Amino acid sequence: MGIIKRQASKSSWTALIGVAVSAASALYVIPTVPSKIYGTVSIVIGVASLLLPFTLLGLNSTYLRFNESYSESHREGVFRKFYIAHTTFSILLSICFYFASNWFLTKFYNSSDLPSNTGVYISFMLFFMGQFTLLSSYITSKYRLNVVRIAELIFQKLGIPVIFLIYIFFNLSTTHLLLLLSLLYLFRAISLVFFKHRYTTNRAQIRTTQIKLNKATVPYSIFALIAVILHQAIIDIDTLMVGSLVGVSEAGIYKYAFYIAIIIDLPRINLVSLLFPLISKYQHENNNKKLNEIYKRSSNLLFSLGCIMLLFILPSLDDFFSIIPNGDNFKSARMIIIYISLAKLFNMLMGVNFEIIASSKNYLILLAINLIALIVVIIANLALIPPLGADGAALATLIVWIIYNSTAMLYLKHKYQLFPFSTNTLKIFITAVVAFLIIYQIPITFNSSFLNIAFRSLITMPFVFVFYKLKLSTDLNDQINKYVKPFTRNN
Repeated sequence: MGIIKRQASKSSWTALIGVAVSAASALYVIPTVPSKIYGTVSIVIGVASLLLPFTLLGLNSTYLRFNESYSESHREGVFRKFYIAHTTFSILLSICFYFASNWFLTKFYNSSDLPSNTGVYISFMLFFMGQFTLLSSYITSKYRLNVVRIAELIFQKLGIPVIFLIYIFFNLSTTHLLLLLSLLYLFRAISLVFFKHRYTTNRAQIRTTQIKLNKATVPYSIFALIAVILHQAIIDIDTLMVGSLVGVSEAGIYKYAFYIAIIIDLPRINLVSLLFPLISKYQHENNNKKLNEIYKRSSNLLFSLGCIMLLFILPSLDDFFSIIPNGDNFKSARMIIIYISLAKLFNMLMGVNFEIIASSKNYLILLAINLIALIVVIIANLALIPPLGADGAALATLIVWIIYNSTAMLYLKHKYQLFPFSTNTLKIFITAVVAFLIIYQIPITFNSSFLNIAFRSLITMPFVFVFYKLKLSTDLNDQINKYVKPFTRNN
């Protein structure tokens, strides 16, 4: 875990800056954007993300899965083969979608809600999303995740809010907004191309024709393609269905609430990206002891972080809506934030269960789990969105993620005797529940919403200290010690 801790440490400041930028964007930028415009952008990105797995062909997951099985001298050649295959197919699919986009968009969405040339921008973004994703797999395999996180920080967390500000300040059309967004995805991909070129400078050139792929590569690529398609559909289907069944404006409000709640999931996204190559290594070595250790430690760390973040966010929701621009328009998103936050917390509780299954010899079971989850989420959305609106989509997401994760956990327990929970899991849960009850019971009567939020944050800090003193997660304590020691040493 040493290299993981070093990379986690290097990317911690990037993650913190990213959270700060996301918070500032959620407070002061996105609420100023008309919900219909934000809904349009969310649908465009959602459709491109839904099509993305078809361009990747599962090659990004396959490269990470089998990276350790190739010699150092062959890994460059393998990636080049994958990159050429992806780029070729991505160009073809993007062109095909462009010609089919008018039929697709008018079938599911009101023609007055989306610009007539939306398909052009979706096709453009689709191609460069794929480039970025495949290059991210290469860079992550080198344990250089922080490079990817910096690119995401600049071109997503910071870049998208800047584009919204430009749209508002210069009173641009929706078409111009989508053009700027497409260019942003172009530059994001180019940033990783430059890093990849620099990383491989002065290395021996390897002819891809000399590289023989692992025999399990093609079957795993097919599996990864289908699994990611199903998984991506599970993630994006709620926003797309809200836009189709209720309206683009409601989709914008839903996506805004989702944007707030997903901040809770940021630690998991970082950790999983770092751990997957290591999990694949232990799977290759059949080292179940190390896998179980990673499973438990990831669950303890992520569940602790998730509970702490919920302590800061949920009690202050009402005051939060009072300080953001056009806050009254977003108050209807309160339950969406709560449902999605709980879904993300449950996801963090389960640690790296899907990553362990995806890197195992019995990875095909993941297809069945994903298929069941997709069927459930579609049925739940169809049943809950008409009577409850966007709240129904969020509730459906919570239900599905509980079923989804629980199924994966039970499978790992039955098949490999791997289990994420320990006595610390119960301690974390009890500590979090007690903290919530105490924070909600403390009367706060400041006239300023800013002061209310600041005071709640202040009274949350002692509970962070409780998490630390109880040593509920050794990895969390290690990170806290790292930042506290320099101050204690000076004293």
